[in-house]
Amino acid sequence: MLTLTLTGTNLKGMMGYGVYSVTLGGTLASSVTSNTATAITATFAPASPFSNPGSYAVVVVFKKDKTHADSDPDDQATFDVAVGAVGPQGPPGTNGTNGTNGTNGTNGTNGTNGTNGTNGTNGTNGTDATVTPAAVCSALFPHSQNPVTSCAALTGSVKFVFVTDGTYTGNLGGTAGGDANCQSEASAAGLPGTYKAWLSDSHGSPSTTFTHSSVPYVLTDSGSTQLAANWTGLTSGALNNPSGMDDAHGNLPPHAYNVCPWTGTNADGTAAANTCSDWTAGTDATSGQVGYFAATDGTWTNFGTTGCAGDNVGLPNNALYCIQQ
Repeated sequence: MLTLTLTGTNLKGMMGYGVYSVTLGGTLASSVTSNTATAITATFAPASPFSNPGSYAVVVVFKKDKTHADSDPDDQATFDVAVGAVGPQGPPGTNGTNGTNGTNGTNGTNGTNGTNGTNGTNGTNGTDATVTPAAVCSALFPHSQNPVTSCAALTGSVKFVFVTDGTYTGNLGGTAGGDANCQSEASAAGLPGTYKAWLSDSHGSPSTTFTHSSVPYVLTDSGSTQLAANWTGLTSGALNNPSGMDDAHGNLPPHAYNVCPWTGTNADGTAAANTCSDWTAGTDATSGQVGYFAATDGTWTNFGTTGCAGDNVGLPNNALYCIQQ
């Protein structure tokens, strides 16, 4: 675009209505402004016809009235305009303000997983523990006088025999009541296996209701004293019983030598005549057979009879022999 500005005096024409048109080198200005009598501004777009230096005729046509041109050549201004070479480029203008930031783009897809790391090194092996049969048995039977023997009793290699700490009248509730008393004390002492009281009644005896073991019968003391080699030895009338039978814990019972256990049983394991009415009577109106717990012959089970209320000499009531099955 090219802008031509003319300055002078009385530039509104003879009629005073101003400029109608301006041509430069035969090219009509796209717009003309002549608001004063001293300046006319004409704009030529595009400016390409005047890109080369040279002399160009300018013709200014004034208005005859408000809307028409004055065709009288005498009322027109004609003069030449020299267009020189393009001057040097002016300095750069100041930078415009930054535009607003655009919206964020969408997130990209996740990358693939990385490869697994290498395995760590193995830890060092622990030292092997030393385990002995005695250690195992001690863990199984921590309260036993002889844990190894308790293990043997657990596996059936020996059978335990003990005398109860508890003492009773002849009313035991039958042989089943005596069995329950034996099992209770064995369990409380941590002994393995099933136990029965050495008792006979009109319905049976150890010879018919007990296991006839082929392995030794032993006491519960720390030395695991062998009382008899097997069932035959137990019912032979001769026992290896040098110090008397111990309780389930392997200790001499609290009544020691003052109490004779109820038996109602002969040395060969058969039933005797006196059983306190099948162990249901607790008065001296009836009697029951007893043994002596420190005997080494048949009197260990057939020592004599006593009233079913207990010992006739004012000593505590009578204990029981307990045999592992």
